[in-house]
Amino acid sequence: MKIVYLLTTADASAGTENAVLTQANALAAFADVEVMSVHRTSRRTHFAVSPRVRLRYIADRPETATPSRVIPKSWDDQFDAATDDAVADALQRIRADIAVTTTPALAYLAARYVRSDVKLVHQEHRFTSARGGGWEPLRLAAPRLEAIVALTEMNATWLNQKLAGIATHVTVIPNGMDVAGSPVSSLDQRLIVSAGRMVPAKQFEHVVEAFHRASQNVADWQLRIYGDGPSRVRLQTVIRRLGLEGRVSLPGVVPDLPTQLAKASLFALASRSEALPLVLLEAQAAGVPLVSYDTHTGPREIIEATGGGILVPRGSRNGLAAGMQTLMADDELR
Repeated sequence: MKIVYLLTTADASAGTENAVLTQANALAAFADVEVMSVHRTSRRTHFAVSPRVRLRYIADRPETATPSRVIPKSWDDQFDAATDDAVADALQRIRADIAVTTTPALAYLAARYVRSDVKLVHQEHRFTSARGGGWEPLRLAAPRLEAIVALTEMNATWLNQKLAGIATHVTVIPNGMDVAGSPVSSLDQRLIVSAGRMVPAKQFEHVVEAFHRASQNVADWQLRIYGDGPSRVRLQTVIRRLGLEGRVSLPGVVPDLPTQLAKASLFALASRSEALPLVLLEAQAAGVPLVSYDTHTGPREIIEATGGGILVPRGSRNGLAAGMQTLMADDELR
């Protein structure tokens, strides 16, 4: 059996790439597996790729952005007119039993260009409702899809309601991760960690502000936020405004996040929305307790399954600070 995974940027350091490459590496022991990436943005992938997995890039990301003629910016702003023809040609050349798409835009492109004898399966790596108009290409692609795989029951229910009458099978398969040999935290360092792509939806400024409030009552703690992205400069401004330069650090993207998580005693997440965040699973694999916003899906499912953290109301910085302070002040509870 041959399986082709379609990614937008296989060399990115985000959760989708982590989850998909983990799957591809595992399935390569049983099948012929290829990962096809629309764009190359780095000389190497952030996450490990098994020697058994073929990795192919369609094109380098253009230096000058030109709106795609096929994928409107309101659907997905990562596509470009300069590579539209190359993407169409590459998808038309796929010879496989199954092609797996990982964003609604990729599902639409696969439905449009991939040969009809290739079965299409879509993996939905976000809470679809939070995509807004960005979920429209998935609706258009749905009749061509053999199945849509959601990460949580809530998202599957939403998809079933929105796709009622369209012959598509929706099922739930949570993200998996290889925890064999994962380092485990001793929970004795006075360190809070958060991590992810620095974009507005992750709301890392909420983590910094909540830490500022909590640390006024519990001394000697530090906060590290791993990752990079367009919100980094804004986050640095918040840190300076609160006078936290000596206590909050932004180390950037690191090659082995689980090792850094094993140095933490608390993990904080303040995202506006999540699906089933791998970073929380990685923190739990390291034995690190969580304080997280109760987004529509994701954190609640993880914390209810593990008992490993505190949920606070979505968007409540006071709640986040209170949850942090509770765990910062209680060694036994952590």
